[in-house]
Amino acid sequence: MGNFCKYCGKPLTDGKCTCDQFIQAEGSASTVAVTGSTQDNGIPNGFAGAAPVPPVDRSVVTGNLGTDFINLFIRSITDPFDTAATVPENNLKAAGIIKDIFAAVIILLVWIATKPNSIVSGLTSMSKDAQLGLLIGRIFAAVMTGLLFIFYYWCFSQIVYLIGGNKTINRKLFMGRINTCMGLPMVLAVLAFVGSVFSPKLLNLFLTLMFVTLNALTILTTYYTMTVDGKLDRDKAGLKTMFSCVITPVVFVLVIALVVMLLTSGISN
Repeated sequence: MGNFCKYCGKPLTDGKCTCDQFIQAEGSASTVAVTGSTQDNGIPNGFAGAAPVPPVDRSVVTGNLGTDFINLFIRSITDPFDTAATVPENNLKAAGIIKDIFAAVIILLVWIATKPNSIVSGLTSMSKDAQLGLLIGRIFAAVMTGLLFIFYYWCFSQIVYLIGGNKTINRKLFMGRINTCMGLPMVLAVLAFVGSVFSPKLLNLFLTLMFVTLNALTILTTYYTMTVDGKLDRDKAGLKTMFSCVITPVVFVLVIALVVMLLTSGISN
């Protein structure tokens, strides 16, 4: 364990780690050392009478999953990028809950999108079998969208790991960061859900903001991962970040198209 951080398990660089727990412990140790070395008048050497300020502990790990989720979710809204970039490994379960709830909200939005007014007004003139078929179709479309949403970001983590990781990126930790990115977009998705009751324009507005925010946070977090975990220089990390963000939807669409082709070929046969 001499070459790995005792707090998060990542490889040490020059005996140091970038995780919050290590930085806090190191800062506390430095504070004790400086305080112990004082002049006769009691003022620490190197400071004009001001005691050093220890680093702020940005982790929200309490040991209680419910409390950790609430704290992490609030921080993902108030300070989304910093929270996603510094989420400690102990918060991965709480970050996963954020992703799962966001997927559920996406399902609700698809449920709304597949029920335009023309379909609603036409239900009265449809047979019971047709209404049941429409209901099953809507449920299938909504659930499949939620599952595809989760699958897409799983693919994203794998591609980032393969492109820029060089086997130094903690894939599990990166996925936790991406999951945390969904806190603020989830709020915008809920607003889109509420806005759909009042006006289609509000639905479209908040949906647009949701997608823009989610993509921006994903790109920033990926860049952070490339430069910190992957130890790449900024230019190289920028190129690999953009490449991973472009190649992910391409691979995702190809996989879905292949699955659809296999399923339809089986039906036709």
